[in-house]
Amino acid sequence: MKDVNPDVEIVKTDQDINPHNLWKQIAGLSIASIVVTLLGGIILVPAGVFTFADAWTAGISKKKNSESFLNMSPLAWAIVMLGLLLIAYPLYIINRNKLKTKKGSLAFFVITILSGALPIVLTISIILSRLG
Repeated sequence: MKDVNPDVEIVKTDQDINPHNLWKQIAGLSIASIVVTLLGGIILVPAGVFTFADAWTAGISKKKNSESFLNMSPLAWAIVMLGLLLIAYPLYIINRNKLKTKKGSLAFFVITILSGALPIVLTISIILSRLG
């Protein structure tokens, strides 16, 4: 047990006092995480869905004799687009004509371009608004 000297007065400074309650901080973090996840899902899911649809209609598929990094099925493209949009989006758009085996749908391609560009443009605009 610690010896406590009753004659010594403990004075708390502003640095010793934490005005934040832990439960409020955790609740705020949880709510913010849920909102960001929902908004992120609303923005990113269409990019994955339309990439899948475009790749499917364009005949993009995994070829057995190719070991290319871009040799993926439509589902793999959709999953990569959801997880690594900033990398997968330009790779898919640039290499789509090399990967496709049939004409495909121009409508799905245009929607893929727009649904992939939207999150990137929003991210850049948020970053720029915070900087300046």
